[in-house]
Amino acid sequence: MIEQIETNKIFLDTSIFIKENFFAGEKLKAFFKHAKISNIELIITPITLNECLANIEKSSSDANSSLKKIFKDLDTKCKILKNVVSLSSLFNLSDEFKYDEEVNVLKEQFVKQVDDHFTNIPINSEVTSKVINDYFNSKPPFKDLKKKHEFPDAFVLNSLDTWCKRIKEKIYVVTGDEDLISFESKYLIPVTKYDKLLEQVSFTFSDANMLPKVHDLLEEKEKEIVDKIIEEFTFEFPMDGFDNRNGYEYDVHILDKVEGYISEHFVLYFSDNTVSIELTVPINYSADVSYEDTSTGWYDKEDDIWYNVEKIETKIDGETILKVSKECNIELPGKPVEWDDWELKEISSGIPDSIYIE
Repeated sequence: MIEQIETNKIFLDTSIFIKENFFAGEKLKAFFKHAKISNIELIITPITLNECLANIEKSSSDANSSLKKIFKDLDTKCKILKNVVSLSSLFNLSDEFKYDEEVNVLKEQFVKQVDDHFTNIPINSEVTSKVINDYFNSKPPFKDLKKKHEFPDAFVLNSLDTWCKRIKEKIYVVTGDEDLISFESKYLIPVTKYDKLLEQVSFTFSDANMLPKVHDLLEEKEKEIVDKIIEEFTFEFPMDGFDNRNGYEYDVHILDKVEGYISEHFVLYFSDNTVSIELTVPINYSADVSYEDTSTGWYDKEDDIWYNVEKIETKIDGETILKVSKECNIELPGKPVEWDDWELKEISSGIPDSIYIE
């Protein structure tokens, strides 16, 4: 049974922003949607904001290193394609991309996002002595004296606790950090499974009849939904690629025996006449694969080619777990769900990058 939320105050830890890619995650967007259409107040602190900005810079730097390698590969391994007019913009990207400027834009966009959707709770300087005592007594979030890096979390948690005491309200602390979860406070409610929290918000601020109807409809239409997901999975499946584990380039000729079911689903939010749903779908599949066994041949370094390799035909079995976002139209609360008009938004995770040939 779905329960109503205990408080409308929700704090999102840095780990959640990282997991949701700072801007693009469907669940992060769902929190923003609730802040707009429901009586939800999203909370952040200056420390959390600065941690996020630092992580945006680090992630951007790592991504920029990867991008430079891609540009270098384009110039060296794909230079023949520079003669293709339609690809000219691709080869000019390295000159047009201004890393420092783009990172600053990202950080500015993140600050604006925070300003638009969050209440910024200041760090309370009065909690300093408590934080220091907790450190030397190895109390959460400090598990031992070596964890000095937990000081920012300690200031955040104690400031939230002090703020909640003052306003006499609880707050959800949404985090993936075990040390934050272990912090003891009757005002702070730790949450790791925040898709479930989003569903509780949906339940609290919508007609109570709607959720059971959506759940029942998902159960009734499971085969139709799964068939559509399998169709999209098959379309996005890597039909050729490189097996990093064994060192083979492969081609998939037939992908069959694709089967799946909905193991879990959460209603993320209602908006106007639309309901957004996240599905967990385990998938099993078989694939007819061919690859060249380089262990049977020899490599010509000058020509960059393998000779006398044996072509192997085999069948592999695989499994994965998909996270799927979908939407369907609904009438006003208390009326039937309109199933004819629904959209598979995206398979957010679970599509293999490559396959492994055992």
